[in-house]
Order: sequence, then C-alpha cells, then structure tokens
Amino acid sequence: MLSFAQQTVKGIVTDQEHDEEMVPRLLEFKSFCDKLVAHAFVNELPPPPAPSQSHPSSSCTPLPVPPAPRAQPSREFQYGLTDAFAAGFKALRHKPAEISRMVPELA
Repeated sequence: MLSFAQQTVKGIVTDQEHDEEMVPRLLEFKSFCDKLVAHAFVNELPPPPAPSQSHPSSSCTPLPVPPAPRAQPSREFQYGLTDAFAAGFKALRHKPAEISRMVPELA
C-alpha cells in the first residue's frame, strides 16, 4: 500500500501533460489515502469499563447492549503514508513557490 502511494505521488508530480491539475490530483489522492487508512488499517481499542450496577438484577431489567468495538487508525500506516508522500515528492520538478501559485486556483 505504501509503495503504491509513493509511486502514485511520483507519477502525479512528474506528469507534465497534466501539470496544471497536479495540486487538485494530489489533494484528491491524499484524501483517498486518509480515508483508506482510517477505515481499513485500524487498531481496535479495548472497550470502556462497564458501569457498575448498584441495583439488584431482576428478570424485568433489560440487558445492557455491549458497546461497539472502538478503533483508531493505525499510526504506523499514518506515518508510513506521510513518508510515502514525502518520498514521492522528491521527484517534484517545481519549486515550492511555483506550487503555491497553483493552490489559490482551488478556491
């Protein structure tokens, strides 16, 4: 996954035919990767502690519904994705000032 991200970023920044679309394409791909990591590469967190019951149980008391498992995106994949983007940007032929002129066009 990370090598795919790196190669895709490298392909976007070196694509001279679609140079004017570079920034929107990078932003779209970054958004896609962030969603992928947030949903596919997650670490399950332990469930929160159950509240203590101070009243006696009865047959009329409904059973509590167990909470859904909590998850958070894998930090390893988040950091790896950042590194993959940085490595892909090394192929960039523009200077940062040139890119900053492209960004206002998004608004």
